[in-house]
Amino acid sequence: MDKSGKNKILKCDFMKKSKMLIAIGLFENTIIFLLNHFINLPDFVVGLGYGIGTGLELVGLYFIKHNNPVMPNWKRKLYKKFNRLSNE
Repeated sequence: MDKSGKNKILKCDFMKKSKMLIAIGLFENTIIFLLNHFINLPDFVVGLGYGIGTGLELVGLYFIKHNNPVMPNWKRKLYKKFNRLSNE
């Protein structure tokens, strides 16, 4: 496979991950909104939920705009650490 084909595959895979971040952010904001509507949640929990959801959306939008599939080492290590913990 030539180099351009490999970059195309990486770009496609990266776009899927970016769209997934946006979808998770929207889902989290929706869940927090519905929970706050039916159950009176503390303001700190609501703000934290909205902040995390909005942060995920913004990160997803940033990665779609800049198309940079290279993840820094510290993020890669953090991702592997959380992935290892979730598999235990």
